[in-house]
Amino acid sequence: MARYRDKIAGRVLMSPADSIAPEHVIAYDHIKGPEVTAFPPSALDGFREEYRVFYSNLYGGFWVFTRFEDIRAILQDPDSFGQHAGGLPHNPYPKIHIPLMLNPPEHGVYRKVMTPIFSPRMIAKLEPLIRDVMRAQVRKIAPLGRCDFVDDFCMISPSTMYCGLLGIDPSNFEEFNRLSLALIFGAADTFEREGEEAARKLRQDTSQQIDDILKDVLDDRRKNRGDDLLSILLDGEVYDRKLTDDEMLNIASLLFFAGTDSTAAIMSYAFLFLAQNPEYQKQLAGNPSIFPAATQELIRYNGFHQIRREARRDVEIAGVTIPKGDIILLPMGAANHDPAKFADPLTVSFERGNAGGAMTFSAGPHRCIGQHLATLQLRIALEEVTAVIPDYRLDPDQPYELMTSHAKAVLRHLPMVWTPVDV
Repeated sequence: MARYRDKIAGRVLMSPADSIAPEHVIAYDHIKGPEVTAFPPSALDGFREEYRVFYSNLYGGFWVFTRFEDIRAILQDPDSFGQHAGGLPHNPYPKIHIPLMLNPPEHGVYRKVMTPIFSPRMIAKLEPLIRDVMRAQVRKIAPLGRCDFVDDFCMISPSTMYCGLLGIDPSNFEEFNRLSLALIFGAADTFEREGEEAARKLRQDTSQQIDDILKDVLDDRRKNRGDDLLSILLDGEVYDRKLTDDEMLNIASLLFFAGTDSTAAIMSYAFLFLAQNPEYQKQLAGNPSIFPAATQELIRYNGFHQIRREARRDVEIAGVTIPKGDIILLPMGAANHDPAKFADPLTVSFERGNAGGAMTFSAGPHRCIGQHLATLQLRIALEEVTAVIPDYRLDPDQPYELMTSHAKAVLRHLPMVWTPVDV
């Protein structure tokens, strides 16, 4: 790791605080570093044994933890480590989303309102819709023998699912899918071409389009209640009052981007692994009973979020003192690949007994409220693809593409090929 202690050409290095021992300082780039761009979930696999924690002097400086127990302890201690609304280095979101960026106890007040949205009854209601959409999409792409699995499969179900949560006709999913792609990928592409201000404007304009749609649905739900997302929010209360329109739209838009790109990323990473390892495709085809366990293990292996926290006081942890106000980066892939928690963590095993304890969905009070819905979508995707397409693999002529950011690294394109199937 010595090469990281030197100045890296083309990167801006900041001087670490005098109190940080030199052996804890590494110029680790969590966005464009070679380990990240090689395979994000494994970015810190080569650091963990030597560095339980270190300080990166890039992007203004931040602490990085590499081990499961430390990362879980920080996520479960919001009194010491609060939400950090800013980015490293940029914040791509135009507003503070409720309740994601709130700290307890305020966070819990708003999260309680959202709990009925992801109740077992609501998820059971969505399961037939998810399966119908995925089955239809598999039948659509199977005869082609090739497609971009991100755009043509993995993004379809989350967008349709969001229509289901809103209680609107699934035919609207094409518009939601367009907005999802613009919100998730368009801003990054624009940032590369035109810079930060153009990217921020694109994201704000797209967010406004989403809000405009949600406002129309909200107006309708005032007159025609259902058991959908906005009806639940209309009946919700915080601090002995009803939610304001701005609060309802804020929560609904949070669920839009959190429920589309993260779910699509979970599916994309799973199919990337399976395309690269056809023996696991055979395991799924030969034993349908392992789909639930396989789903959990693929989620564990592919932790792609990087969660940020800010020290709310001076804290001693893992042998270092973190001053109040310092930023902390918690990569979920590092936690999920820790051999102290998961035996032989870099080997995918559908017989692993504790994959459900992974932190792909975070931990503590901010653990992803939609994790069960995302898990359900991946399981159904695995079942439906396995039933029809037996031999998918990466397209040898078109490499897959990653999009990395301060918060997560997702697959932008996943070109795959297979033997065409008439269905």
